[in-house]
Amino acid sequence: MGKIVTNLILERRDKTGKVLEHREQESRSWVLHMIQMLYLMSGYNSNSLTNIHDITVTNRNLDTQKGANLQVASPPGDSITVPQGGLSGQGIFIPGHNVGIVVGSGVPTPAPNDDALLTPITHGRKSGQLLYSGTELYGLTFVNPNGSFTIQRYYTNHSGGNVTVNEVAIYCVGQNAYSFCIYHDAVSPGITVADTQLLVAQIVPGITV
Repeated sequence: MGKIVTNLILERRDKTGKVLEHREQESRSWVLHMIQMLYLMSGYNSNSLTNIHDITVTNRNLDTQKGANLQVASPPGDSITVPQGGLSGQGIFIPGHNVGIVVGSGVPTPAPNDDALLTPITHGRKSGQLLYSGTELYGLTFVNPNGSFTIQRYYTNHSGGNVTVNEVAIYCVGQNAYSFCIYHDAVSPGITVADTQLLVAQIVPGITV
């Protein structure tokens, strides 16, 4: 029987790129919204869902006709992203730090109905913040019987102090450019990124058939 396995990889590097710490753990934390988004994407002008929480825990109604698209690739944190097909006149834009792999300082117990990070680490140079690069997807491979691809993001600490990451999530774009959490995992023990250091987060979904 085939199965899906997802690995979370975290690397802490110095400002020259030298690896100072490497973590890898098997993840079990795809959440309910992932299944809901797949359901929407699998329909053709027919599937719909009501009262689905976005990352602000605001109820949204979603349907295939409005273009929910499961987009996780993103620009850097201080840029904006627009889902494929445009905004349908809604005039709503998503900051880059609200799409793709996002990190937090909270100490969660991930649950299937999680809607967001417990305590987001925001994009910036102030105390407790990290600079978010873009989120990229690459490396789709299949070598019988295994297939996988990588979702990756870099974060740089220019806050002047330490920043500790205890949780990781993936936010995707849904219709009308709202953000939805599709993955949430705990990092235990937390990984502490010192000032000027770099954190690389990789989430690698894979199948064995």
